[in-house]
Amino acid sequence: MKSKQDEYEKGDQGTKEFHKQFNEKRNKTYIYQLENDPNQIVSTTPEILNTTFEFFSELFKEKPHYPQLAKKILKGITSIEDLQNNEDLTKPITKTELSWIIKQMATGKTPGPDGIAIGFYHKCWHIIGDDFTQVLNEIHEKGIIPDEIKNGIITLVHKKNEKEDLRNY
Repeated sequence: MKSKQDEYEKGDQGTKEFHKQFNEKRNKTYIYQLENDPNQIVSTTPEILNTTFEFFSELFKEKPHYPQLAKKILKGITSIEDLQNNEDLTKPITKTELSWIIKQMATGKTPGPDGIAIGFYHKCWHIIGDDFTQVLNEIHEKGIIPDEIKNGIITLVHKKNEKEDLRNY
């Protein structure tokens, strides 16, 4: 075991080890190449981004809609319009409700685009709870969600089989 004096004299030797952890994780998760539609392997960043964009654009494009079939399937299910006068849906959100919801959320997860992890809300709820509740009630009351809240980060996570096949993410 190194002493503090040794570390001081030799310089910080832990830096290389510290960065090694992250490089190993990056090497496991980084997409180096992908297979595009005509079974061609692409490996440059622009090609990988374009292949990914095309794949998910096709996957999530609007599908044909069959209104008669939808009505038949949904018949008898209460719609949100039928519940508009329901007091539970229209009453203000309480700080207690939000506190309970936040406590149910797991810590240690990647933060959203704002960079704020859920642990912050857990630890600082007594400071920010009132303001946070007020903001959400204003959004609920006006029915307008600010564009900043609508943003998100999508990360591809490899699940199984060949890493080159986007269907495995």
